[in-house]
Amino acid sequence: MPRDLLFIFPLKNGFHARPASAFQELANRYASTVTVVNEMSGATANGKSTLALVSTMTKEGDRCVVRIEGPDADRAADAIQMFLDETLPHCDDD
Repeated sequence: MPRDLLFIFPLKNGFHARPASAFQELANRYASTVTVVNEMSGATANGKSTLALVSTMTKEGDRCVVRIEGPDADRAADAIQMFLDETLPHCDDD
């Protein structure tokens, strides 16, 4: 069963290379497919591709969904939710 994680994108500099690379690295630890959808623009990206994530042009305040489907979706969703809550908001910190 797919797992959907809703979040508001927190970074003033958008989904640039640093946060996209960190997200991609985490997503690649799981067999499940990970798709990120920017609900504001309709852009969709493979969460296992840094370039695809950057290409969504996601900006601060954009409403987004991460959809996870596959054999380890629950474990992946738990890890990605932790990333969204604890790591992503600090990806622009110096």
